[in-house]
Amino acid sequence: MSEEIGFTLIQLDHFVAVAEFGSVSGAAQQLHVSQSALSASVMKLEQHLGVQLLIRSPSRRVTLSPDGHAFLADARSMLRQARDVTAGARAAGSAESGTLSLGCFLPLAPVCVPKVMHELRRRGLDIHLDLIEGDVDTLHRAVVTGTCEVALSYLLRPLTGVEFEIVRDMRFHAIVAAGHPLAERGEVTLAELSQFPWIRFNIPESVQVMELLMLEAGISVTSSMTSTSIATIRSLVGASDGFALLTMPWATELTAAGDRVVRLEICDAGSRLKMGLITAPGRHPSRRTELLKEALRTAALSL
Repeated sequence: MSEEIGFTLIQLDHFVAVAEFGSVSGAAQQLHVSQSALSASVMKLEQHLGVQLLIRSPSRRVTLSPDGHAFLADARSMLRQARDVTAGARAAGSAESGTLSLGCFLPLAPVCVPKVMHELRRRGLDIHLDLIEGDVDTLHRAVVTGTCEVALSYLLRPLTGVEFEIVRDMRFHAIVAAGHPLAERGEVTLAELSQFPWIRFNIPESVQVMELLMLEAGISVTSSMTSTSIATIRSLVGASDGFALLTMPWATELTAAGDRVVRLEICDAGSRLKMGLITAPGRHPSRRTELLKEALRTAALSL
């Protein structure tokens, strides 16, 4: 258990002022307090420390005792540190600049986070992001514990102890290699896709949602390969006759391996994913956090 400090910064400030002026009256005038209040404040400091800091004379002049001389440097140092801490906190509270922790569902991060960064810059905000990527459980835990202020995710299952603000719905689409038999179709059904190997994004919540999508269409599809990386999924599709189901549109058709993939709309995919912001209830967000949330909404709606 930490030891109780017992004295205040005001008492330190009063002591330093008296020491520098050499009189209670001069210090009281400078600090705009009464002499009696100032004397009482310094005496309480002395009582707590158990030492005499000032030597008082009948002429109302005061001088520092040996203990007072030793303590004066410490008092000035503590006051200086307190001012630095205050200035740092005020700077950190500035809405237009600073650092915030942003949680993002793993498949969304490659597309959404850069858009958020562009949106922050477009608004003239110098807000830097500490990114936390993960599955829904990771993001849920980060928000609840205060590790991040807000997280961008899909609503893949009911979430307890947090609030979920729906920003938009996202439809599934398929990707296939440019040379795939369905590549020129533009629009396909899940039944047509099921004739080919399914290269599946392997995060549990996503697997459940995609399997439900297949179930709603009355289709049973087994996956041939899986990965937890969207970039790897795209590369595997580009190098095979398989397909993948995604929601995030990529700005390029090229995979990391240099192959080309084609996006196909799914005409019978009724299920949609709700994208939104996860926040902690009852926690008063800073103005900076509100600005980040506005940028997140704008970025999500631009997809």
